[in-house]
Amino acid sequence: SPGSLTATGLVAKTASAPAIDGAESLAVARHAPRRERVCVLGVPLDMVSLSGAVRQIDAAAQTRKPLFISTANLNFLALSYRSPQFRASLWASDLCTADGIAIVVLCRLLGIAVPERVAGSDFVQAIADDTNPGLDRPLTVFFFGGTEEAGPAACKAVNAMNSPRLRCLGSLSPGFGSIENMSSTDVIAAVNRNAPDFL
Repeated sequence: SPGSLTATGLVAKTASAPAIDGAESLAVARHAPRRERVCVLGVPLDMVSLSGAVRQIDAAAQTRKPLFISTANLNFLALSYRSPQFRASLWASDLCTADGIAIVVLCRLLGIAVPERVAGSDFVQAIADDTNPGLDRPLTVFFFGGTEEAGPAACKAVNAMNSPRLRCLGSLSPGFGSIENMSSTDVIAAVNRNAPDFL
């Protein structure tokens, strides 16, 4: 039943987080309306299209409410089995989309009518192409992670689109290390100085 599914379940419809061994209970939808989602091999997936995801991003930018997005692929599924903490982060997401095509195929084999693949890499172009925004200004993005060359190149490419819907404020490469090292006060302050809508 909703809210009582364990992480060993194959697939079930659920509106709240399951009981996860070794992880504390989570407040999943802190400010979101009731969501249509399923649990596949312990991973939650929102039944949302790319345009639906863009609508949620746009709404979050308007209200300045956090929207924690996870884009689940086969690697996420494998990691969720090895790490209760990682699995808990997926359940804590405000939006968890079927990113990898393997996830989409798996869902369809299980009889789940997932709307479409919603990859994180598609968000930027989809936002830039959005013709029905609620935001009355460009949505601002800041790239975090990757190599020192990748972030500036991505930012330059976004601004070269000359989209009235999207503008890149900058990028930051904190190097490769632990979550703790990449979450230092200086790193967080650098991101917050730019105050992007989308990180």
